[in-house]
Amino acid sequence: MSMKRGTGAVLTMMVLASMLTACTDKRVEPSSTIAATKAGDQKKLEPVTLKIMVPGDRPKDFDAVIQEAEKKMADSLNVKLDVVFVPWADLAQKTQVTLSSGEDIDLIFDAPWLHITQQIAAGSYEPLDGLLKQYGPNILKNRPQQMWDANKFDGKIMAIPNGNTFVQGRVYYVRKDLREQLGIAPIKTYEDLIKYAYAVKDKIPSVTPFIPAGQDVNKGLSEGAFRRYWSDNKENITPSPALSESLVLYTKNNDGKVYNLFDQMEPMVWSWIQNARKLYQDKIISPDVLAIKDINEPAKQSSHHSA
Repeated sequence: MSMKRGTGAVLTMMVLASMLTACTDKRVEPSSTIAATKAGDQKKLEPVTLKIMVPGDRPKDFDAVIQEAEKKMADSLNVKLDVVFVPWADLAQKTQVTLSSGEDIDLIFDAPWLHITQQIAAGSYEPLDGLLKQYGPNILKNRPQQMWDANKFDGKIMAIPNGNTFVQGRVYYVRKDLREQLGIAPIKTYEDLIKYAYAVKDKIPSVTPFIPAGQDVNKGLSEGAFRRYWSDNKENITPSPALSESLVLYTKNNDGKVYNLFDQMEPMVWSWIQNARKLYQDKIISPDVLAIKDINEPAKQSSHHSA
């Protein structure tokens, strides 16, 4: 069984960032793929292969799509596409290693909840203002100016915002077999969930009752932050666009302001943190929570319960 609540989650900046790598001095513009190409050039360009790194699993028949795209570009941009898919659970580590090693890569996915700020500071990304103006006017035109202004870093465009809005369900997964074994009715509230977790600890000590997210890339799914979906959050406390997976900087009451948790501790957020701490001390939350990369995997194992 699962408990579910729908929520609109706006991903303020899913981006493909143009790269400056240690092993090449070429600059590649993400929209047209070749910065040196001007519309109307008659001379066929030299073939170029672009390596692109994006999150997720490789879709079925994706290779056929790439082949068709390359066929259509053969007489113009003359570009081959080497698209690398990285599982979400490995995204933070893989992209970090790729960037720090100077691997030859042209476009990469990044976001404020990943490491775009740190990589900009490290000089990994190329400013796109001039390139977009010259080679990507349609990209500039198809996004409102407000979006560009909101996603600039030190006044510069460092990546292209996708601007997608996703509606995602927020879910605690519960082992139905354990619930029925313990004679517990279907779980409908957060309080029911916690009572169930304590019952698992008491009656089935070989099972870890509760496994929230612990990896930094999933900090929005940590027990403290996740409670905003399940508490009486009348003030609508929400992570700010600056740190979209963290409540250190947050908004509330839809008043247009960003609050800092360390300037003045928000009582409700503090109660969520205290609750998560108690669950950890009571050994309800897995003691290895920080080391678990994929929180869905333990749910598939007979010796664990994932929540």
